[in-house]
Amino acid sequence: GIIFVGTLGSEFLALNLVDGSEIWKVETEGPTSAPAAVYDGIVYFGDTYGFVYALDAKTGEQVWQHETDGKIEGGVNILISEDASRVFIGSHDYFLYCFDAKTGSVLWKEETGNYIVSTPSIVNSGGTEAVSFGGCDGLLYILPVDGQGTGREVEVGSYIANSAAVRDGIAYLAHNGGEVIAIDVATGEEVWKNVT
Repeated sequence: GIIFVGTLGSEFLALNLVDGSEIWKVETEGPTSAPAAVYDGIVYFGDTYGFVYALDAKTGEQVWQHETDGKIEGGVNILISEDASRVFIGSHDYFLYCFDAKTGSVLWKEETGNYIVSTPSIVNSGGTEAVSFGGCDGLLYILPVDGQGTGREVEVGSYIANSAAVRDGIAYLAHNGGEVIAIDVATGEEVWKNVT
């Protein structure tokens, strides 16, 4: 029954879904242009000054905050698991961050070749969990969710500014080169391509 929304006026609000009345409002370091995510009573989001926030969804009180070295234009995705629930978000500092959802500690981060403006996708295929995201370096990244082992980079040929949808082991994405591509996340091979 609550809508969570950030503004370009450096505020983040919780609004009543029924009548739009304000439940709470907090000031952020910078404007927010990306969607938030909510899990287990905490709302997560990033702002264009590079800060990642975790706020109590009922009160707006800060649970944790982390500063990256670049603005954040993409949304948050959360993986719930037994060992550690993870929050994934990309930054213009070229890094994808993986935070512990409760404490805000950086579990790992991966450097790419350019800005990350897409919302990461969670891949669960054949018992393997991974995080997938595109970058402005023209690569689709597929990384183990625990940050261990070897990931995969798939060249798509142009900036990837939007999020990939992943189903049954296939990542579907569009890029700035005017193509929609389906990629097998296990092999990195192109399944099909549609030129728009």
